[in-house]
Formats: sequence, C-alpha cells, structure tokens
Amino acid sequence: MAAGSANQYVLLDLQPGRSDFLSQVVLTQSLLDLSYVGLALDPEWRLDPNQRYLVQIGFVGVTEINAASAGSMPCA
Repeated sequence: MAAGSANQYVLLDLQPGRSDFLSQVVLTQSLLDLSYVGLALDPEWRLDPNQRYLVQIGFVGVTEINAASAGSMPCA
C-alpha cells in the first residue's frame, strides 16, 4: 500500500520453479488487482520435475503463458 501512496509501481516477478504460472497468479491475485502492481513471468525458472536449477534452463509453452496472462487481468 505504501508504494501506491508514493506513486510507485511494483512489479511481481514470478519464478515458479516446479509449480505453474497460473497457480502463482492465483496466489497473488489480490496484489495484481491493485492498479500499481504489474506482472513479469520468468520462464527460465519453470522446471520439470527431473530438471535441476543452474543445470537446465526452464521452458514454458504459450498455453501456460496465455492462461497466466488471462488470469492476471483486472476484473471489471
């Protein structure tokens, strides 16, 4: 709330690990509903169960990105 009062923009940078982006968006939806909060998705940190951090680079398909993006849209 202090950021909004100070006219500052906050960017939530999601790095979901072995979770998916949409689940993370749902968990942070109350913050994303604020006009001064935006969303960034880091697909390189989205790993499959058999991948290891700093060994493999993650990947996310367009379907998951689109679902997370649609899930983060402010409600009218």
